[in-house]
Amino acid sequence: MQGGDLFDKLIEKKKFSEAEAKVIFMQLLLGVKYLHDKGIAHRDLKPENVLLSDKSDDFPVKITDFGLARMVNAESFMQTVCGTPFYLGKPADLLPIETPARHFPS
Repeated sequence: MQGGDLFDKLIEKKKFSEAEAKVIFMQLLLGVKYLHDKGIAHRDLKPENVLLSDKSDDFPVKITDFGLARMVNAESFMQTVCGTPFYLGKPADLLPIETPARHFPS
């Protein structure tokens, strides 16, 4: 992709305006919805895995790097913790919502 990745664009710009962020985020949400509708969980969505199609200011994005992706359906349950360590939450954030440990402050 000629526009590089979203991480590099963010470093270059320092910050996105609210309007720019809205355009990028809406495209990401639609992309993730498409994947989920097809039964695909990406499992490593981060700025480095979002490519910009070109260098224009309308930020056309493409979701990439499906190395950790998995097909899921109503009968399957993902149990493997995976992703890029820097972007993972604290261990308590990985517990089911009903787990009491999740409610304790860090």
